[in-house]
Amino acid sequence: MKVLKIHYNLVSEMLDHTGFGWNETLKCVEVDTDDQWESYLKKEPDARGLRNKPFPLFDRLGYIFGKDRATCVAAETAADALEDLDAEVNENISLDENTLGPFTNQASPRTTIIASE
Repeated sequence: MKVLKIHYNLVSEMLDHTGFGWNETLKCVEVDTDDQWESYLKKEPDARGLRNKPFPLFDRLGYIFGKDRATCVAAETAADALEDLDAEVNENISLDENTLGPFTNQASPRTTIIASE
């Protein structure tokens, strides 16, 4: 997992630079010119070997590691947003014992049905 995070951060950093782009078909970083690549490697030698190297997990890893790269205090991933939304919905819903479920012929989960003998 540590190596994936390192590679994710390196690729993300590369994509922030002019002349670098993401090839969605090949799932790799492409660079416009060799000069731009060599100049970047002087600043970030750990990126050597990542040019044109397929990294198919990049988009998925964004859900996991993307928040770590955010610079805003309130930044959150999509997963965080869904979790917050679920928590908010659960806080605002209060069911009493007589509330029916989503279908009119179905009792709510709180209702206990006892079968008669």
